[in-house]
Amino acid sequence: SCQDYRYSAESLFWIVSSKYPSHHVVAVRPRMVYEMFALYLNFLNVDQMGNPRAELREDPIAADHLVKLLSKVGIASEERITLVGFSKGCVVLTELMRCAETG
Repeated sequence: SCQDYRYSAESLFWIVSSKYPSHHVVAVRPRMVYEMFALYLNFLNVDQMGNPRAELREDPIAADHLVKLLSKVGIASEERITLVGFSKGCVVLTELMRCAETG
């Protein structure tokens, strides 16, 4: 149960993995943490607090980066995947949706 664990990325990963035992579960850590803010610089342009920057990239990299990460752990890009984001990780999900919308 969740009460048996203190909050940590590893504990959260274990809980999600146990809820979906037949799924691939891949945890993506932020590229860096600055003053307690997760920065997913490898997915999109962000400010020092991890918020998406106003200027958008002409060449969105989020989808390409996700495909590379999945291929490194043996998940083919054509497999069905479920993405889950927590806290600042949701900016990555938003960027992936923006990439899908723009093609």
